[in-house]
Amino acid sequence: MLEFGHDVAHGTDVAKASLDALLAEHEPENSPITIGLIHEARAQVALRERDFETAREQVAKMESRYRSPGVATLIALAAPLKRAIDRVENPRVTD
Repeated sequence: MLEFGHDVAHGTDVAKASLDALLAEHEPENSPITIGLIHEARAQVALRERDFETAREQVAKMESRYRSPGVATLIALAAPLKRAIDRVENPRVTD
């Protein structure tokens, strides 16, 4: 994931490409945590770009992956990201 941070610093297009490559690489393994983390990172990049539709799609995919092992703490990671998307999209609305 350090590479991802480096990629974001060089632009969201590079970060998206890196994350898409990671997703393609790890999708066959079907690891819910790994794939969920990649979707989470992809949602954060979309949020940075103010692409709220993609951000929400990625959060939904992340949440779906995190639900499969049934670990509540993983599932709970979606809520703060959803709130962040809502806050950025609608800054005048409070929680």
